[in-house]
Amino acid sequence: GFHLTQIVLHTLNSFLALLVLLLARVPRRVALGAAFIYSAHPIHVESVVWIASRKNLLSSFFIFLSMIYYLRHVQRPAFSWGNYLAALCLFVLALLSKPIAVVLPLIFILYDLCMANRGLRLTEKIPFFFGSFLVAGATFLIPSAGHKIVDYAGGDFSLTVLYMMRAYWDYISSLVFPFSLSPLYYYTRSNLWEWQSLASYILIPSVVVLSVTRRRAKPLFTFFVGWFFFWLLPVSNIVPLTTLRQDRYL
Repeated sequence: GFHLTQIVLHTLNSFLALLVLLLARVPRRVALGAAFIYSAHPIHVESVVWIASRKNLLSSFFIFLSMIYYLRHVQRPAFSWGNYLAALCLFVLALLSKPIAVVLPLIFILYDLCMANRGLRLTEKIPFFFGSFLVAGATFLIPSAGHKIVDYAGGDFSLTVLYMMRAYWDYISSLVFPFSLSPLYYYTRSNLWEWQSLASYILIPSVVVLSVTRRRAKPLFTFFVGWFFFWLLPVSNIVPLTTLRQDRYL
């Protein structure tokens, strides 16, 4: 019964992911391909079979639902209070499921800038950011939350940026070549001067700069790049944590 519940949740999340992409007016074939990858990617195995920790599935469920109602709100000609409040309430449920949902307001801004061309509209995001700040503060300041802040990797933030880019490189590698995945917090500090690290220092900034400069010409590309980097931002060690990288974060 526990495993069946997990499978049902993951199946629902896969359909909701497809619905989000279609509502965002992503081309149908691209949306179907992305939803299929989401449903079948080995990175989800741990979250689906780990019945003692349902937070990944629950947070994804409420994140996708919140996005659906936000997109419906944005696509209405007038301010849609019903859809807006539904998006906000579902966002709160996502936050209560897992703190990773703090990123969702940034995703809303990303969508507004890249796909909807409606500007920042920061005023309507204030309640969302308020919830994000509350949960982020509770996560890192309350000892029982289980997240311990440590010193920056390498001793200072400048070196941590290099570790962050290397971690992003490894996440991209695991996305494309999902082999040797591990449920353990196994990741140790890698050599900052090996070839993969050096390649990450070139690739990651280049992709970010390209996505920003090509936002008007290639909005879908910018949206996808932003989606990938924003969701990994809280676990990329921009706030120093005990773990540099872990497969399930992908």
